[in-house]
Amino acid sequence: MANKKKRCKCCGDYGEVSEGVQTPNGFFIDYSHAIKHSIDASRKRSERLRLKALRVHEQEAKNAAKRDRERKMEVKPLSYWMKRAQNVVNRYVRVRDANLPCISCGRPPEWGGQWHASHFRSVGAASNLRFNLKNIHKSCSICNSHLSGNIMHYRPALIEKIGYSEVERLESDNSIKKYSVEYLKKIERVFKKKIALIETRRG
Repeated sequence: MANKKKRCKCCGDYGEVSEGVQTPNGFFIDYSHAIKHSIDASRKRSERLRLKALRVHEQEAKNAAKRDRERKMEVKPLSYWMKRAQNVVNRYVRVRDANLPCISCGRPPEWGGQWHASHFRSVGAASNLRFNLKNIHKSCSICNSHLSGNIMHYRPALIEKIGYSEVERLESDNSIKKYSVEYLKKIERVFKKKIALIETRRG
């Protein structure tokens, strides 16, 4: 009767059971294969542990960097968050009005210059309206920067766009509004999503 054969866990060859070595880790053709497999397994475990420790270290470093960034952001003044929120809202207005001409002079969308988001009532005059979308419209840089908004032409165009009663409401709104950091962060988040939605729809 032929001896029973088993496959060596180290090399994959088949060997006689009676001549091989059976260990808790499996069958081996001889002791040299058992020792080699044990050494290889030990090296693999060490490498797995090394890689695991490296991943843990990298994650800890990332977490520490994130906490450091968060601490730095926590001490940022209100003006910092105000600027971020205003920049996003202004960008939204330019995206929203991308196909419209300059609110003040009527320069067409194809104009090759720089486009701004122009406040009908300036931030300095009515800070409560700084994020009011009816108070902000796309304008060419010439009207907004060099002609201080070109209000003489801005107003009639705005009346045509949103209606006389809405313009009057803007002009008479002198309410006081206080902005918190959390509110400004929310403004930034909301308008980033609005921009992304418009850009996705337009392809």
